[in-house]
This record gives sequence, C-alpha cells and structure tokens, in this order.
Amino acid sequence: MNGFTSRRKNSPGRPKGYDPDWRPQKKTRDLLKQVEAVLDEYWQHLPLTARQIFYRMVGAYDYPKNERAYERLCYYLGRARRARLIPFWMLRDDGASVMPPSITTERKTFTPTSGAKPRATHRTNSPGRALTYGCIVRRPG
Repeated sequence: MNGFTSRRKNSPGRPKGYDPDWRPQKKTRDLLKQVEAVLDEYWQHLPLTARQIFYRMVGAYDYPKNERAYERLCYYLGRARRARLIPFWMLRDDGASVMPPSITTERKTFTPTSGAKPRATHRTNSPGRALTYGCIVRRPG
C-alpha cells in the first residue's frame, strides 16, 4: 500500500477520491450533456444544488420525477465531479446547516426565537458558586 492517495479503493465497490479513469456509458454521457446545458443556462446563478438541476431536467428534458431518478442524478453528478468532468464549484452541497449557539449569562434575557422551545433546563447551586441556569433549545425543522 502506498500510503495516502487521491484514489483509493473501497472494498468492494467504486473508488473514493478523484477518479480520472471513469468512463461513463453513452446514456450517462447524454445525461451529463443535459446537465451541462442546465449549468450553461443558469451560469449567472451558480453554484446550483443537485435538486435545482433535477427540477430543471424534469422541466426541460422530461427527466423522470421520482426519488430513484433523483438519487441516480446525484450519483452521476458526484461521479462526474470526481472525474473532473464538472468543476466542484459549480455544484452546491446543501446537506447540513450549522447554526452557532446563542449563549446568555442572564436568566431573564432568554427569549425563544424562530419558534424555539426549551427542551431541558439545568440549575447549579454548588457551595461557593453562583447560581447558574442552562437551557437546551431545539429549533423546529
């Protein structure tokens, strides 16, 4: 084994990392040409999400509108990016959003925002320590 590599094998299955040797079949190449046309059409709005590309493909190219077709498109977009057929910056990955916690030291200053509701509270009153309150908030969605 040669240590770190940009292309390592996943046992068994497709390689991880960049895959410049990927040669898609004709049907897949045709699909990627349609994706390229969508990216060209919306170049002013780049980067696009896979979902945006999917709905444009449904509208413009009669691409099937079902979850299996969406997953297949996402798979091909990922493979095309790793094969460097589509630049990474053209597609936006909106998988998870991270929101920084809002912290306050004053009990009275807690105000739920965005429909946030306290899930649990914690009170500490150890000898020699000031009384502190903590609140765990879960935002809906």
